[in-house]
Amino acid sequence: MTTRITFNMTSDETLRIVDEYCHTHKLSRSKVIDALLSATAPVLNDINCYYQLAGKLQSRLLNGVYQRDLPHKRNVVSAEKYCLEIWENKLFTRRVLEF
Repeated sequence: MTTRITFNMTSDETLRIVDEYCHTHKLSRSKVIDALLSATAPVLNDINCYYQLAGKLQSRLLNGVYQRDLPHKRNVVSAEKYCLEIWENKLFTRRVLEF
């Protein structure tokens, strides 16, 4: 199947080299560009697969880290601190000792 595409070249030197190759091997520019793209496509496919795999691994790693249930600590206050807090906040501030 033939699909016509258009693209812009940013390097005149690259186009010159491709045209020189075409002239030397008596091939059309389209044939040479098609061969170059076909040769690089498997490598690009591997790169895409590795990026997708890396994304999945990163997602699994982060989900495992963030979703893991961490042991919940109970807030424990020593009896001395508890009694001192009651004394300072409830009894002493009112200037009345409530017994």
